[in-house]
Amino acid sequence: MTFFLHGGTALATGRGEIIEPLPDLPSQELTLFLPDETVADKTKRMYAQITPADYSDAVLTTQTVEKLRAGEPLTWWDVGNAFDRHLKALAPKAAGAMRACTQAGVGVAATGAGPAFFSLMAPRRYPRRCSSGCRASSA
Repeated sequence: MTFFLHGGTALATGRGEIIEPLPDLPSQELTLFLPDETVADKTKRMYAQITPADYSDAVLTTQTVEKLRAGEPLTWWDVGNAFDRHLKALAPKAAGAMRACTQAGVGVAATGAGPAFFSLMAPRRYPRRCSSGCRASSA
């Protein structure tokens, strides 16, 4: 069965074709921000912006996998997305809202290629200015 239809937490390696199931994330609140913005051909355009400078040394991924295997909750320091720095070119409203969150001390990262983004902070704890131009939802 295709991983994305089955769900769960997994580590994808190779070119994304090797899928290793991981323990599910411990239950924790997070906030999903849905900017009032649509980007035409978003995925194609975002992937076109990725360069070798966006690739990591896998340290963050390795640490996050170890935390999942240990049943530990994730923190902001365990989250990353190569598309974050590219959002400003294609989704200025989302980039502005992410910047407002960061300036308020709330760590955020894009979901996939954006423009939606999330925080590992519960909705009741983030400053109101974080949701400027977005609809915030608990997940």
